[in-house]
This record gives sequence, structure tokens and C-alpha cells, in this order.
Amino acid sequence: MEEKQALLLDDLIKDLADNYSNTDREVLKGLLEETIANAFFISNRQKTKDNLTMLSFEIKNCVKSLYLQRGTEDVKNLSESGRNSTFKSPIEEMRDAIIRNGKRVY
Repeated sequence: MEEKQALLLDDLIKDLADNYSNTDREVLKGLLEETIANAFFISNRQKTKDNLTMLSFEIKNCVKSLYLQRGTEDVKNLSESGRNSTFKSPIEEMRDAIIRNGKRVY
């Protein structure tokens, strides 16, 4: 499962492209590990390589959102210089996607 996790980390770095800083590998790795644990808990699945592969789409989207929202974790709405931003909760979005996509075991 660790090799699949390493592949996910590499994919995330590629997906983030210019938004990724080379000094943030450990930060991104931590976010990935935490998100994987949450995804397995939400989906009620065993921690296996196959289940990680099945949940990888939702996990990657969540980690990218968490990484890009760093520094604004506690902000729901932000108004600055006439611009308004509303932030979504990546964990809630991942939970909804897992349930909506039928990946939760009851």
C-alpha cells in the first residue's frame, strides 16, 4: 500500500504543477496520509491497496483542495478588495463524493 501512496503523492505533485513548492513534500505527504485515513473511515473499508486505488480519485481531489486552502483553514467566506470567495470543506466534499459514488460499505 505504501507504493500506491507514493504514486498518489507523485500524481498530486504533477497535478498541482506551479502551485506546488518543492519544500512542501512533507506537508503534502502529511495531508495525503490524513486524508487516506479519513477516506477509509468514511467509506468503512479495510486499508488495502485495492481499496486505496478505488478511493484515489476522491482522495486526490480532497488533498489538492486542502493543500491549496492552507492558511485559510478556518475561513468560510472571504471578502477582499471587492472580491468574495467562499471556501468548501474538502473533507465534507470527499465524504459526499464517496457516498454519492456508492463507495461506502454499510
